[in-house]
Amino acid sequence: MLLGICLIMMALVHGAGLAATPQDGQAVLVSPTPVGGTSASDARAMDVYPAAAYDPTTGRYLVVWLSARNAGSSSDGLDVYGVFLNANGQRTGSEFHVSDSNTAARSSLPAVAAGNGEFAVAWTAR
Repeated sequence: MLLGICLIMMALVHGAGLAATPQDGQAVLVSPTPVGGTSASDARAMDVYPAAAYDPTTGRYLVVWLSARNAGSSSDGLDVYGVFLNANGQRTGSEFHVSDSNTAARSSLPAVAAGNGEFAVAWTAR
C-alpha cells in the first residue's frame, strides 16, 4: 500500500493523471522517497518527502515537498514547494515556493491539510 501511495505522489508531482480521489478531504502522507530525477552526487537537485491533501469543496489537491534546489551547501536547510492539481491529478498552475528560503529542517516531513476551500501547510524549521 505504501509503495502505491509513493508512486501516486511521484506521478502527481510530475504531472501525471490520477484515476481516483481520496475520500472527504483525506490527507495523504508518504514515506521519504525522492520525487525528482537526480543523481546521488548532487543532493541539492533532489525533491523529497512529498505530501498531499484533497479538498472536496474545490475539487483540488495541494501537493507539497521539500527541495534543496536553492541550498548553497549540504548544511543549508530545505525549501517547501507546492503545486495545485485538479481532481484528475493535472496541474492547474506552476510550482510555487511555500516556505521562506532554506528554512525547512532536512529531517522532517512537510504536512498539508485541506478543508472548506482552504489548505494549510506545516513544516519544521531548522
